[in-house]
Amino acid sequence: MDPEVPAANNLPPAVANLPPGWRFRPSDEQLLDMLTKKRLQQEVDHRIPEVRDFYLQTPEELTAGYADMLGLGEDEWYFFTPWAYEEENPPLLADEFWKQRGNTKTVRVRAGSTYYGFKKTLVLIRNGIKTAWRLDEYNAAPPLAAAAVPPNDQEWYLCRVYNKRAGPLQASYN
Repeated sequence: MDPEVPAANNLPPAVANLPPGWRFRPSDEQLLDMLTKKRLQQEVDHRIPEVRDFYLQTPEELTAGYADMLGLGEDEWYFFTPWAYEEENPPLLADEFWKQRGNTKTVRVRAGSTYYGFKKTLVLIRNGIKTAWRLDEYNAAPPLAAAAVPPNDQEWYLCRVYNKRAGPLQASYN
């Protein structure tokens, strides 16, 4: 037996019965749908934890706390987090920050739906060097916030964190 593959009897029952090769890889539309349900205080996927201080933790700290949540060797992590910062890209530490990569994309929840949101991809800059850590940040569009969100509700984001490959990429941002 491969030591890297968890034994079926060590997995949660719901996971042990999944077919070989199954992965938790929701599409952008599915992630935005989960975020919409979260904002509307409806039932959401229990595998996605809430992290209150998400933007104050390094990717290593975040992923260590939720390493391989399903026991399937996953290399992506998902988190709900409330937005609590005034600036666009809050710094993690003095020498680390998330920098937006590319343009913000519009994502529809379903074809023909009036609910939509946005996806931003960010890269972690550490000591002036672009790393392999990526963050896809999803948020619901303002019409959702105005239409059906309960009063005094926080603005929630859904974040996908992943490491594109081991080691930093050699691009300087000094």
